[in-house]
Amino acid sequence: GVLYQGGDVMVSVALADGRQLSAALPAVGAPARTHWVRWPEAVPVVGLTFQSRGDPVQLTGVSLVDERSRAFYPLVLSNEFRLVHSGDVKIYETVARPTRLRLLADCEAAASAEEALARMEDASFDPAETVVLEAFDAAQPVQCTPAVDGGLSITGTVSLVHYGESDVTVDVQTDHPVYLMLTDAWYPGWEVWMEDRDAPGQTALHLPLYRADLMFRAVPLRPGNWRVTFRYVPNILLYGLAVSLLGISAFVAYTGWGGKRAAG
Repeated sequence: GVLYQGGDVMVSVALADGRQLSAALPAVGAPARTHWVRWPEAVPVVGLTFQSRGDPVQLTGVSLVDERSRAFYPLVLSNEFRLVHSGDVKIYETVARPTRLRLLADCEAAASAEEALARMEDASFDPAETVVLEAFDAAQPVQCTPAVDGGLSITGTVSLVHYGESDVTVDVQTDHPVYLMLTDAWYPGWEVWMEDRDAPGQTALHLPLYRADLMFRAVPLRPGNWRVTFRYVPNILLYGLAVSLLGISAFVAYTGWGGKRAAG
């Protein structure tokens, strides 16, 4: 079963018994229906070749089907993914582990998740050059500086130093202002600090942390040689500490007042 759009297609099927089958499929404007290439016996497939007969063709889905049992197996049309489970829900695994860290030259500010999504869906948006940022703290608004002449060439380096459950340490060296994106899920409670690696011993500088591209984390960095630390500081711990201190203060005050009454 083949889903595609574009011009005429010639499909060649190599079977395990040595036979080579060929079928011509017509040009279609959209992948609206499945086109079938059939053979009568249950013979395993060892290879498939799709060749355009003129206009460009885009494959969107190919499945092997056993029409006796209605069992099917979808093929992965990319070397970047591997099918690990096929059922009502299909699960794909990335073959090459994607990088967690990226340096971007430009950013755009979004006032809401809807606005960020609309910008990312625009055909002119390039996620390799631009990050869409949302701020959740009125005291730390997003301040985007447009890239000069349509974009800056990122000449910096970024490396992962430590990755823990509640803290992540990254080294960044850059000659231009950049936005460091960590492709971990955004969640309230994460904070970020920056230290100058060329001047050890100085106090770490607390930086604004923004939600990036709807679901990740990003922080602006000026030119320099930095050690950046992301740390999870959940507010519930601060609230618990405040309540505990309040309770201790109240207990001390009550004890002192009770002692004075007893002495009186």
